[in-house]
Amino acid sequence: MVEHINQNRKAMIITLERPIEYVFLNKKSIIKQREIGIDTSSFSIALKSTLRQDPNVIVIGELEDLETVKTAIVAAEAGYLVIASFHAPNTIQAIDRLVGFFPTESRKQVLSQLANCLRGIISQVLIPRNDKKGRVLATEVMILNDAVKRIIRDDQLIQLTSVIQTGASQKMHPLSESIRKYLEWGVIDTQTAAFYSDEFNKYKY
Repeated sequence: MVEHINQNRKAMIITLERPIEYVFLNKKSIIKQREIGIDTSSFSIALKSTLRQDPNVIVIGELEDLETVKTAIVAAEAGYLVIASFHAPNTIQAIDRLVGFFPTESRKQVLSQLANCLRGIISQVLIPRNDKKGRVLATEVMILNDAVKRIIRDDQLIQLTSVIQTGASQKMHPLSESIRKYLEWGVIDTQTAAFYSDEFNKYKY
């Protein structure tokens, strides 16, 4: 995503990473990469400092604590494009775990904030191949539309599954669809598919 922006438009991009794994070369954008533990002590401190520099895009290597999540949401609400990674197996659990950083009494407010500022979620899972030659990437993509916003705001997250399954025209797809392709191609077996998606449990043996 960062490289796509870098190649296609002028922007100030600041990345907060631990560690820096890939060094970007400036093209149309100016990219400043900060490493947690070297340039700054934590994601939350680095993020607050970043906002004072008025970037167009902020990349957060990991949403790991309440303060970082709160500041990231505030930044997104203020109009910054925030790209962040977070450990969760799928879209629903990503939202649920993100909200889980906050006290229970704040859940409704945080869901409302996410419904207003979230633009999409991409879930990625690396699945081992049958031939033992590495792993393949399975993905789930959810794009925010009016239906998704309403579901998040109303805390009916389980309904996101059906919206994602029927959202192909808006470039959405569920994780199971990605896994199914690898299963049909013979890249993975049914047991592996069932391990990563409950939809394939009926085929497990």
